Amino acid sequence: MHTFLLASFFAIQNFCLICHSDIRVLYNESIHNKEGIECIECHGGNPFIDNIYEAHRKNFKGKIKREEIPSLCSTCHSDPQKMKPYNLPSDQYHLYLNSPHGKLLQKGNKDVAVCTDCHGTHDVLSSDNPKSPAYIKNVPKTCANCHSDAKLKNKYNFPSDPYKEYMESIHAKSLLLRGNLSSPECTGCHGAHGAAPPGLGDVNKVCGHCHSKTREYFLESAHKLSLEKVDSPECSHCHKNHDIEQADINMFDGVCKNCHSSDSLAFLAGQKLKTMFLQSQQEIDKAKVLIEKAEKIPIAVEDYKARLEEGITYLIEAQPVMHTLLEEKVEDLTRKSRSIGEEIQLELYGKFAQLRVRKIGLIFFWFYLILTVILIYQYKRFLIKKRNEKNI
Repeated sequence: MHTFLLASFFAIQNFCLICHSDIRVLYNESIHNKEGIECIECHGGNPFIDNIYEAHRKNFKGKIKREEIPSLCSTCHSDPQKMKPYNLPSDQYHLYLNSPHGKLLQKGNKDVAVCTDCHGTHDVLSSDNPKSPAYIKNVPKTCANCHSDAKLKNKYNFPSDPYKEYMESIHAKSLLLRGNLSSPECTGCHGAHGAAPPGLGDVNKVCGHCHSKTREYFLESAHKLSLEKVDSPECSHCHKNHDIEQADINMFDGVCKNCHSSDSLAFLAGQKLKTMFLQSQQEIDKAKVLIEKAEKIPIAVEDYKARLEEGITYLIEAQPVMHTLLEEKVEDLTRKSRSIGEEIQLELYGKFAQLRVRKIGLIFFWFYLILTVILIYQYKRFLIKKRNEKNI
């Protein structure tokens, strides 16, 4: 019995792939092969027979039609019992069917993405594998296969090239250049199997997945209601869409003018917030320079470094609070930061003054010491000279 099972195992490995040797190379590396998912579970047929005609009879499916791929994958991936040992969700097929991709496929559109477009066919790899198209760093390029394809862009009149825009963003630089795997790629904002563009009113919720405190502050602001009235997608109204730039205090100079004239009260209020921040940053920067100077002398600066970090923290906290547009809240944090910077400077300038006094005192001390030595030496010579004259 064991011999028969062993022989059957090797038969499955050999007979299906004797003719399909090119596929065998891909399949051998796949997660399906590693987990014992055999050819017949997708393609049917009889793997125990080396006769092509007999092997391809009865339930043999052959090449799976594109529109049938999601339902085929769901036979396993929608089974909670099969997915449970791998801690994988079993609702992904349902999400896909309710996504724009799935809905268009059900209407007969074969241009939309199906499972194999994102995960591969016979070479399906775990999404944790850096070689997988679904690996977090590879997702932008995988999505770009369709969304940046020239023919599809022309056919469906795509308004932009999201991949090109994304690659210029702070998100892409953080993920792909600095290796921060917490930075979002396409699925981080649009979802994976249920991929869809965030609707109006939902953008702040999507951005809030990562920027939770910023979202809380934004919801307190006058911008929230104003942007709802004009049906604007909240965060992206100021920070752009796929090509999100590094947030910078100087955005108050440019972005605000998209809605507010430079002589308006709203624009001037933004400039006041900017001024408060820059004044605090200036004092923190001055304190940092003095600490570096003190450390070279050397003066013990551990306590000053700790206080400087506290001041920087207040300044960092002030940035998302600016989304409230509330002057008193921003002032509270920037004032604390500014005060710490000023206190450090005052104390270090005091220590520098003390050192100068000590240095001057030391100079006078050595001057009088040397002068005393010289006078004693001259007096001693004078006594010796007198004694010699008396002896003569």
